Amino acid sequence: MVMKEMVDQNVLTLTEKHLVTKQISLMISYSKDCIKPSCGSCKITNCTNSYSILLEEFKRLYIRIVNPNYPIRQIAIGFQDVKDEYYYENYDLFTDVGKVEREKKLQETLVQIKHRYGKNAILKGMNALDFATAKKRNTLIGGHNAY
Repeated sequence: MVMKEMVDQNVLTLTEKHLVTKQISLMISYSKDCIKPSCGSCKITNCTNSYSILLEEFKRLYIRIVNPNYPIRQIAIGFQDVKDEYYYENYDLFTDVGKVEREKKLQETLVQIKHRYGKNAILKGMNALDFATAKKRNTLIGGHNAY
């Protein structure tokens, strides 16, 4: 849940800045330093800023690197090889371009609403669940309370 929220927030940042990525990374730290952190990265076939495509890639990477026997303390995600979307965005033959374009318009609308009314003005249903942290993280500055 937390990783999904982080991907959602960072994809909106990519959309806002008109950037696309071709490589992602994930780092998971476990509680009480019981084992070394799990780290991994992977290249994506499409150079994109699509939430659905990037989320699926992060899910695959998560399943590949995480040790489910230990409680997770910290999650860090990253986008590498970030480029201007006007010149570098591309899709493969199996991508539904119409669906991606609709998703991009939705992402741009979400960015506009959040700029105008604040980060908590519009949230997804997953952000209302018990384990969600997006509302709380939107009130923090550098991980600290904004008061």
